[in-house]
Amino acid sequence: MRVEDALGEELTLSLEEGRMLVRNRASDMELAADTVRDNAGQVARRRKRDKELEALDKRDLPQSPEEWKTWIEGILQKVDKQLAQLDREYQSLGKRAEGLNRAYLQASDQFVNVRANMVLMRGQHMGPAAWMVMKQQMVDLSDQMASCEMEFNTVMDQLAHLADVATNLANQRAHAIERYEQETGETIPKNPD
Repeated sequence: MRVEDALGEELTLSLEEGRMLVRNRASDMELAADTVRDNAGQVARRRKRDKELEALDKRDLPQSPEEWKTWIEGILQKVDKQLAQLDREYQSLGKRAEGLNRAYLQASDQFVNVRANMVLMRGQHMGPAAWMVMKQQMVDLSDQMASCEMEFNTVMDQLAHLADVATNLANQRAHAIERYEQETGETIPKNPD
């Protein structure tokens, strides 16, 4: 209180704005660090999947019909398991994107309401503390909207990448089935999943 009294009203407001900027910057940096950690984990999982698929392709090709059957079952089991995992990740990210979109819209509505209240109260000799509180609310809501938008864009990029990976896996699966059918003359029933 002594510092605020010594600084005066204008400098106290500047001090609070500075503190708010530091808190917001720290929050942004934490979000960016979380995003980098998430991306690093996904890259490691993708590399592992790619190595497993490459290992399947490099094995010696079977000679007898029984070996071909074992070969295709191994590939289908691995690829179907990976596709199921990708589907779960995709569904989870889709829900996250929906939640971020809702959070953005809620923050936007609140921002508009606070701004409208500030305009309405401007003529009613509002005290500096009330004005500062409303201004802080607008800054916080604006930061929240920017954070939601940034994370939403990251999630959408991740969704696009998962779709690409799943498409490649599905193509590899189809190629393996085609090869099996050419080599053995037998058909593999379609898997709707």
